Amino acid sequence: MIIEDILFSVYQAFSDDLFIWLRSDIALIFNYRYQLCKFVTAFVRAYAAAMTKS
Repeated sequence: MIIEDILFSVYQAFSDDLFIWLRSDIALIFNYRYQLCKFVTAFVRAYAAAMTKS
């Protein structure tokens, strides 16, 4: 399938860039993941609170 070939090549290019990015900015990525976890936790708590109210 042509679509699968396109998706695979995009995935390959993205993962190569991501690997270089991860190596160069490892501390930044850990900080980003920490912020993301905090955001997701806050969102889940807000969602759960809204569900219990309704």
